Amino acid sequence: RSRALPWGLPFLAGGLGGRLPWQPALTCGVSPSPVGSLLSSYGWYILLACVAIYLLIQKISQSAAARRSSRPGAADAAVEPDLVVKRQEALAAARLRMQEELNAQAERYKEKQRQLEEEKRRQKIAMWESMQEGKSYKGNLKLNQVTTMLLTRLQGCLCN
Repeated sequence: RSRALPWGLPFLAGGLGGRLPWQPALTCGVSPSPVGSLLSSYGWYILLACVAIYLLIQKISQSAAARRSSRPGAADAAVEPDLVVKRQEALAAARLRMQEELNAQAERYKEKQRQLEEEKRRQKIAMWESMQEGKSYKGNLKLNQVTTMLLTRLQGCLCN
């Protein structure tokens, strides 16, 4: 038998089986559905993910529309052909300048290589003459040191 409380609230005394009146009663031992438990556990995360995906789609569509509108069409090219010709001429002039600079650098490099070869040839001639005269190699060593110093200077100039 349930105890009656002075306020007349039978659920506080266990009259409703331990549940509050606004809670639905579980009938026949049926458990809540998995979808309902998933939504109750992760509902806010799912909602935030949907909003983020929506915003991402909006951003992508706006950037695609901006790209389409910023592309110059055939009508733009037909309106300003003189601008296109000027650009092409400027590009050709820049290429020509760069080619001339490259040719000048190649010519300087070839000239320095010729100087090095000439110096080596002179060195060999000097060594051969000193050997024919019977002089010692010590004099040649000093000559080789001077030549080595000249070669390093020339190579330093080549790098610059």
